[in-house]
Order: sequence, then C-alpha cells, then structure tokens
Amino acid sequence: MSNGATDEQVNHLQTDVLVIGGGMAGLSAAATAAAHGARVLVLERSSDVGGSALLSGGYLWTASSVAAMSSANPDGDASLRRLVVENLSRDLDWVGSLNVDMGPEISLYDYGRGRQIDIRSFIRRCSAIVSSSGDIVTNVGVHSLIGDPTGAVIGAVVRDEGESAPIEIQARQTILATGGFQGSPELRARYIHPNARSMLLRANPNSTGAGLILGQSVGATLSPYMNGFYGHLVCSPIEQWTPWSYGRLSQYQSHLGILVNRHGDRFTDESVGDHYNAQAVVCQPEARAILLVDEKVRRTHMTVPHLEGTAWLDRFAAAVDAGGRYVRVSSLQELAHVVKRWSIDGDALLRTVLRYNSGALLASDPPRTRFHERLCEPPYHALEVQSAITFTHGGLAVDGHARTLTDERFPIPGLLAAGADVGGVYHRAYAGGLAVALVLGRQAAVTAVSAV
Repeated sequence: MSNGATDEQVNHLQTDVLVIGGGMAGLSAAATAAAHGARVLVLERSSDVGGSALLSGGYLWTASSVAAMSSANPDGDASLRRLVVENLSRDLDWVGSLNVDMGPEISLYDYGRGRQIDIRSFIRRCSAIVSSSGDIVTNVGVHSLIGDPTGAVIGAVVRDEGESAPIEIQARQTILATGGFQGSPELRARYIHPNARSMLLRANPNSTGAGLILGQSVGATLSPYMNGFYGHLVCSPIEQWTPWSYGRLSQYQSHLGILVNRHGDRFTDESVGDHYNAQAVVCQPEARAILLVDEKVRRTHMTVPHLEGTAWLDRFAAAVDAGGRYVRVSSLQELAHVVKRWSIDGDALLRTVLRYNSGALLASDPPRTRFHERLCEPPYHALEVQSAITFTHGGLAVDGHARTLTDERFPIPGLLAAGADVGGVYHRAYAGGLAVALVLGRQAAVTAVSAV
C-alpha cells in the first residue's frame, strides 16, 4: 500500500473512520469526518479518486420540497427522501465553504432545483482535507469486513495489488461508499433483469457491488426494491461508446415520443420520463425499442437544451453520427415498411400509432399521463434505442442516520453506508444522484464521528 503512508504505518493500521470508496459519497464522508477531528482512512480500488462523479455534469440537485419528492418519487423510503431534501441546502453551503466554484440556482425537470458545481475542484478539496490528517490509498481492494463477537464491524481486511498477504485495518466506524453495482453484469442480471447483463454502462467501471457484498457478508439486509436504476436511452447500435458519448447520445426527450418494441407494441407510459423509459426498455425483447416522434416534436423539443445552460444539440443527428439506426420518412405507412428491415413488426407498429392517434390517448394501453399530442406532422422520425445505466437504485437498507440494518431492521454497530451503496432512496424515480451521495456521505460521517 502506498499514497503517503509508510509500510510500518500501513501494516499496523488503526483509524477512527474507515471509508471504503473514494467517489462523491466516500470523499464527502471522509472530508466531513476529518473536519470533525476524526482520523480517517479512505480506500479506493481505482488508481485515482472521484469515481463516476468525474463523469457527471456536476449538478447537485434534488426535488424542491419534501412534497415534490414524495410526488415524483412515491415509492422511495420516506425517511431517506426527507433527509436528502431537507439537508441539501445546508450541504451545498458546505460545498461553497470549500471555495468550490458554484453556478446560480437553476430548476431541473419539473420538480427540482439545485446548482452546478466544479466537480473536479470539489474532489480535490475533499482529498486535501482528508490527506491533511489522514490517508487516501488507491489501487487497493477490500477482501472482507472484520466483526467482533457482538456482531459489530471493527474494520476490514484489505489486499493491495503489490502485497502477497492481506492486511487488517482496525476501525471504530466503517463507511461503505463503493458506488453501487452497475459495473457488474452478473449483479445487474440478478437484480434488475436478465437483459441487463449486456446493458451499456455510462459510469466508471469499478462500481461492481463491493459494498453490497461486504454488507451482506456481515448480515446487512437489502432495500425492498432492487430492480430500479438511473440511466438513459441511447441509440442502437453504437460504433464507439466512450465517456464523451454518455450525455451526447442520451435521448433525454424520449418522454415526448412513443416507444414500441420488436412486436410493434407500446409497453410503458413514455411521458413519465426518459429515466423510466430506460428501465422499461431493458426488459423488452432483445432490450431494444423504437422511439417515434413527428416533425413537430423533433423541431420543438429534440433539438433544444434539456437543462438550463446546456448547449444546443440535434440528438438524432448525434445518434446517426454514432452509428445509430435511424430513418426519416414522409408517411406512417412508409415508416411501417422501413422498420420491417430492422426486425420490427411494422404492421403492428402502424396499428399502434394509428390507435394512439385515434383520440383515445388517456385510455390507450398502457395509459399516458402527460404530453398527449398525436404524431401527425410529417416527416416522421424513428430511432432504435437501448438502455444505458448510470447507477443502481437498489442496495443496502439504512436508517435515517445512514446505519446499515439487519433483516430485523436493527442497526449493525460500526457499519454505515452512503451514496449508491444505499438502496431505497429511489424506487424507479430519480431526483439527483450527486445530491444523494453528498447528503448521505455527510450524514454517515456525522453518525460515525458521534460514535468514536
């Protein structure tokens, strides 16, 4: 092990707070604990800290009120969604106190508010705070947690890439913050859907469920819903999938069109949002669907910024440039003919669109709750889409203090969790990922420091 600690220090390690994971949640927790005077050690399996936060736009946002969160995210854990909403403003003030550049408050979607921050600056500032009195060690994997006879967690066993023998680290409190399990094809297939095994990943590849597995190994239970995730629809196929593609190829405005599967059938209420649509498409045959819009929708919605301050982009054109299967036709009948070449039941698709356009929009199957405009202005546009995952909604069950829980809902002494290692904040909805990491990370640190 390296990164500032001597061999003698490392092989006889004791710390107040051990943080497993150096992403947004882990560094928020570690910096908060260090600022409260705790000795902190951060272990990160990658070669550098920052995790998926470094691939994000840096938007720290969530629902504007508890009521708005409850409406947008009715199946989320009530105590956790309240924790996120009520503490984000305070925690944004803390981010500002670190001299991190922060934009003005903006509205996001129909229900959220927040700010864009310089995420790289935030990661650097947190790292500096931790390193001033503790250590951050990279390229190290955690083999197991250490329990005592009472069932409390008292540290972890780690194995450095350059070490032949495992090393025990004793800690008075341990925080799991490994970022979720979206990087594991096996866990995606187990908990989300068998099709999710081959789903594209729009996040760092190292969040493979280590926190989930470690927590379960000492009796931590899982959240009630494990199949939800945050992600977006992107074109299919894609010739080259890189971090540069993650935002550029996301079809954020899919909620304004309709989606049909290989059989030509609608299968979800598209109007709820693209993050819902990504979860629905992965469960369809071959995990593919066709996104259909008319020219009015394309002109007024598909080429405008999806968030305040973001750049103009023709997302269909970007999809074509990336190798996506796309067609622009003058009639619905021509559309039905063309998509047959894509192994789509074009006749069924035509019947679906005509039925959708018939006027019985609210009663269509499945019903559509918003954006009830017919597809009737040519030309018509069709894009094959697939799902790409950013982070998982399922994870370890925790209470409002970020303490992991047993099946009987008792806290496991010495073990906390934060960020995407926590399940239940969201079920299928979404109201910010960085905000959850920040708030739960800081809450876990406060709980840990109060116990050391």
